Amino acid sequence: MTSPAKRQLKDRDRGSGAIKQENENIATGQESGGFRKLMMRISEKIGATEKTEYTKYFHDMCKEVDEYRVIIEDIAQQLISILQQDPRYLPKPPGKMEIQAPPQADPFELLESALKITGNEMESKKEIEQIQTSALKLASLHREYQQKARRAIRGIRTFINVDYENIREARNTLEKFRQALDFAKYELKSAKTPETIQVNNALYADAFKKFQKQLHSV
Repeated sequence: MTSPAKRQLKDRDRGSGAIKQENENIATGQESGGFRKLMMRISEKIGATEKTEYTKYFHDMCKEVDEYRVIIEDIAQQLISILQQDPRYLPKPPGKMEIQAPPQADPFELLESALKITGNEMESKKEIEQIQTSALKLASLHREYQQKARRAIRGIRTFINVDYENIREARNTLEKFRQALDFAKYELKSAKTPETIQVNNALYADAFKKFQKQLHSV
């Protein structure tokens, strides 16, 4: 009779063998899928496989959006160059368009600091103090002006940092779905038996549905 310990060892070995076989099957399937995709790309290049093409309208629309983004970013760069004339604090690319100088680094704040040092060496301290007060007020107004100007171009900032990035991500996703659709089409045409035709036909229908849905959302 087989002892419980030996049965446990056999069960454990059987389980390990099953897991190993499953991993080997997965690896083999991945290699096979990768090889078929490679063959599909080769077929596309030599014209043996039909590639899903975007319409001219879609290409023109994408090109227009890309060109618009370049123009908008250039306008944004020019605007913030006016709002912040110290090149050290100019964001490139514009990004969030944070254009204010660090604390105590605004030109009028620097002027106030310089006047404070100079005033200690001068007799007419009252006049210097008045100029210092004016410099601080100007610094405050300058920062407020930059804040309001930045808010005024919020639409430009949103398009560059949010809208365009969403469009680009959607287009990248669409391209992945297009590749999946072409692969499903290739697999369907390569199917030989009724069973594989049925399976691949369902996969193609699903890939086509996903592609169309993403296409309309771009």
